[in-house]
Amino acid sequence: MGTVSKAMTLLETFSVANAEIGLTDLARATAFDKATTLRLLRSLAGHGMVEQVAGNKRYRLGPAILRLARIREANFPLVEVARPALENLSRQTGESCHVTEASAECMTSVLVADGTKAIRVILTEGQRLPFHCTASGLAYLAFGPSAVRERVLNQPLKRLTPNTVVRAGELRKLIEATRARGYAINNGAYDAETVSVAAPVCDAKGVAFGSVSLAAPA
Repeated sequence: MGTVSKAMTLLETFSVANAEIGLTDLARATAFDKATTLRLLRSLAGHGMVEQVAGNKRYRLGPAILRLARIREANFPLVEVARPALENLSRQTGESCHVTEASAECMTSVLVADGTKAIRVILTEGQRLPFHCTASGLAYLAFGPSAVRERVLNQPLKRLTPNTVVRAGELRKLIEATRARGYAINNGAYDAETVSVAAPVCDAKGVAFGSVSLAAPA
């Protein structure tokens, strides 16, 4: 793994639930030795990508991340455009909804509209979701680039619940059914107590780059 890949792995360790992480925990989470982790953190800090929290020696994402995010949103305003529709969907159903965007390895939740029901699924922005066992991922695989679909089908698939499909042939059938139906259905494959549906979000050529989905307690 090259230096850039290692640095990205460090950055991807942060989440809403783990916004501040210490050196030892970062090294453990990434399987890097502490010396390598510290060297990467110092380099990232020099570019404003991370910063050390005063008083507790933990690290958090730095201001440069926000600057880059604002530049991207100004050029590609997915969140701004999607927000009214997503909030309307959540309001009509009472369930939690989110928009996810595809990256090389997973789907990432970029916008969440919380459900209004007393019992609801909790979604978080920045959450990373697998392709093969989420409605968001299935919708993307069905309508996204064929190269990504074939790569996912040819790599090991991790089982997360008894309902997770881990055989390539079965996953291909799910993708084909999703494409024929026009939207994806996930019944407890990522979390055994959650069901979800998702539709692809496509570019002008009709190729998916993300998904919009609704998640509810099973």
